[in-house]
Amino acid sequence: MTKIEIICKEAKLDKLKNAMTKLGITGMTVSHVMGFGNQKGKPEYYRGVPAEINLMPKVQVDIIVSKIPVRRVVDTAKKALYTDPCYAKVETMLWDGGRCGVKGGNTII
Repeated sequence: MTKIEIICKEAKLDKLKNAMTKLGITGMTVSHVMGFGNQKGKPEYYRGVPAEINLMPKVQVDIIVSKIPVRRVVDTAKKALYTDPCYAKVETMLWDGGRCGVKGGNTII
């Protein structure tokens, strides 16, 4: 099984969800997250004083796949979000009894 984490703008969530449904993905977990990077934030004003807002609202979509090839899921996400590089983090999950571990990383229970 492979866990794929995709971070994108909230406005692109429906397009990503529709693309994953057409691919055969039957479930996903969506979380609201905050982050900064290439966008560098945006200037806003609070009571007339400029304030730099660095953290931008994003959506994190977690998908667990076993039958559909991972490369196909990531390529479909890139096409749906039309961004390169796509903010996709791929982790291989190893299932051993009741424990779940990340290959090459820390163990998650």
